[in-house]
Amino acid sequence: MKPSKTLFSGNEPCSSCPYRKDAPLQFWAKEEFDNLQEKEKSTFGTVFQCHKKDGSICKGWLMMQLEKGTPSIQLRLAVIKEKPTQDFFGVGNISTGNI
Repeated sequence: MKPSKTLFSGNEPCSSCPYRKDAPLQFWAKEEFDNLQEKEKSTFGTVFQCHKKDGSICKGWLMMQLEKGTPSIQLRLAVIKEKPTQDFFGVGNISTGNI
């Protein structure tokens, strides 16, 4: 199945995003959270795509990267390669209210 979105599209985490404080946890196995933590330990980091596999970046993960102030090297390279618009990162788009 071909992804329907570009990496930097959309502006909010989906309702079942594992990074949301209000997401229903029954959708996620412990192994998935362990995988998230393990990949975050990598020197180069990673770029987590949405669990819906639509080709876009996980907005919840992206917000955490922006909030911690030290985005992964892989995310920095993706930004250089994909050149998302400034609007994508604008104040009205990406907020950290639910993470």
